[in-house]
Amino acid sequence: MFKLTIKNTIFSTQLLFNGFYVEYWPFCVKKFFLLRVCLNLTQDLLTRPGYATRVVTAKTLCTMLNCIIIDDEQFSVDAILKYINIVPNLNVVGIYKDPVRALGAVSSSDNVDLLFMDVDMPSLSGIELAGALRSKTQKLIFTTAHSKYAFDAYEAEGDAFLLKPFSFAKFSTTINRLFPEKATSTQNLQTAGSEYFLVKSKEDDLAIVKIRFDEVIAFESSQNYIKIYLSGDRMLTAYLTLKDILQLVKCRPEFIQLHRAFIISTDQIDHIRGNSIQMNNNLNFHVGDIYKDQFLAFLDDKLLVTSRKR
Repeated sequence: MFKLTIKNTIFSTQLLFNGFYVEYWPFCVKKFFLLRVCLNLTQDLLTRPGYATRVVTAKTLCTMLNCIIIDDEQFSVDAILKYINIVPNLNVVGIYKDPVRALGAVSSSDNVDLLFMDVDMPSLSGIELAGALRSKTQKLIFTTAHSKYAFDAYEAEGDAFLLKPFSFAKFSTTINRLFPEKATSTQNLQTAGSEYFLVKSKEDDLAIVKIRFDEVIAFESSQNYIKIYLSGDRMLTAYLTLKDILQLVKCRPEFIQLHRAFIISTDQIDHIRGNSIQMNNNLNFHVGDIYKDQFLAFLDDKLLVTSRKR
């Protein structure tokens, strides 16, 4: 006997199968497939037509950090969620806009690794709430728009203090500083995975072509196809969507979407002028308006600036 739980999300179908997470997404044109999941000495088979698979094993689950957000302002919650969704090993297990409700709901049995706590909240401040919840979380990050609370946050045994509005670079640096072993294991999992993928190339009569991630310059959406630009002035076309590509590269931080039609490798950027990006193969595009935050976060993380006083 086995337990199978199915959860549909926007991008995929997630199955919890005897303690193993399995994600399915439209990616492969094969009519049927068999996926074998090994649990100790037990082997079971799952079958579903028309889908490719990725198995997230127990080792991957060990790298997940369970997070709780306590903030009375929805836009602040949304900002933190946006950054959490970019980091592959963060998992939100609770969101509370009412600090009093959080006081009674958060338990030590929740196995909370990280608590994001606003300071200035009605009824009960984050500093006061921290006195009751600090022992129930491994790390505590205070998030506030007021720098005057920094000392109080330190006194409340906060591990970090993020002053709103904070960039993704600041957010991710703080997470990696607080959980260096998790960051390392996540990087190891990514590098231990496949360094290439296979696609059916339209130019090669649908022959299956092997492509290394480090030779990809950009993916471009073109009607019902994806153009894959490669080093050496090569290009091939595959019957895929940008959603398929986003799923493919979501755990590879060098890939980023800065335009509705392009996903690029930041390793292959030649230069940037204003909001115009030119790649190593002379491919040029302007950063889309809805991607400005990601673009600024990328610059904030990568741009070297002088510390010299002007």
